[in-house]
Amino acid sequence: MSNSIPGAARVRAWLTSRLSKLLVPAQLREDIFHLVAAAESTPVVPPLVKRPGVGATVTLARFDPYMHRAHAAVPGSIGVVTRHSRCTSDDDGVLVDWGTGGEVRCDLSELTYP
Repeated sequence: MSNSIPGAARVRAWLTSRLSKLLVPAQLREDIFHLVAAAESTPVVPPLVKRPGVGATVTLARFDPYMHRAHAAVPGSIGVVTRHSRCTSDDDGVLVDWGTGGEVRCDLSELTYP
């Protein structure tokens, strides 16, 4: 199963237009084509359904700018569940340590098993 990227066809069509050939350098257009193709060929990783126990090893399933900036976590990064989140009574998130000090709350949709 691969990702269906909204607007990918429009991006490709624009990159092959005369206007883009005038405005965007050839190398940059080629790089964007490769990025779109790579994103579409990346397999979709099913998120967790059940909250993992404390001490379980989890993997970040999708890119998040905050996780990358503050915790250097990218898709495929491995972290350890330190405790269960208790923001609300029906909260099923977990707190994960990505190895950079400190823990961060993650939804189950952001995580998968390694």
